[in-house]
Amino acid sequence: MEIQKIDSNYYPETLHRLFIVNAGSGFRVLWNSLKVFLDAHTVAKIQVLGSNYQSNLVEIIDPSNLPTFLGGTCACSGYGGCLLSDKGPWNNPEITELLQVNISVLQENLIFHSATSDHTK
Repeated sequence: MEIQKIDSNYYPETLHRLFIVNAGSGFRVLWNSLKVFLDAHTVAKIQVLGSNYQSNLVEIIDPSNLPTFLGGTCACSGYGGCLLSDKGPWNNPEITELLQVNISVLQENLIFHSATSDHTK
């Protein structure tokens, strides 16, 4: 429980979304038992999908970024195909530049907050 509290307090937004596909009935029973121990915000980000998951995935993920075996159109060539390729938004220069700007702003805010905080309490 202490780990869950630490995770909820300090890492609340590390998970954007999680899709569990091809989940059988046994997993669904297990999931329903386990999710009561997780934060409600985290549980809301997790979708457990059965065997008809393709339409759900392409609503959220651009088909060009989703391998064909998951219902998308991506068919990376080379060893391992899409699973071992490094294709993803982390390689998009526009996105990485935006992230760097946001990280810089966050660092400046943290430094400012730290400098103006009363550490005598």
